[in-house]
Amino acid sequence: MAITTRQIGSFVATDDSGKPYKLIVYQDFDQSRDFDGRVTEKAGLPWVCTEDGEHLNRLSKGEYELIGSGLKLHSIDADAI
Repeated sequence: MAITTRQIGSFVATDDSGKPYKLIVYQDFDQSRDFDGRVTEKAGLPWVCTEDGEHLNRLSKGEYELIGSGLKLHSIDADAI
């Protein structure tokens, strides 16, 4: 059927100088139909980017790196992944 992307959360992270960045958590969902015609949905892994669309590498829970610049971000927010 289709793959849809949904925002499943957000939180704030900061760089080493204290500048805040709003990070958005997205997840892809793959919808398919089984042999009985029922629609099933399988969730993919969540991924994170800044609110203005910059992509990040997740280093560990609460630790991220901006892909373009290599800038490290940190978060102690309970919603951080």
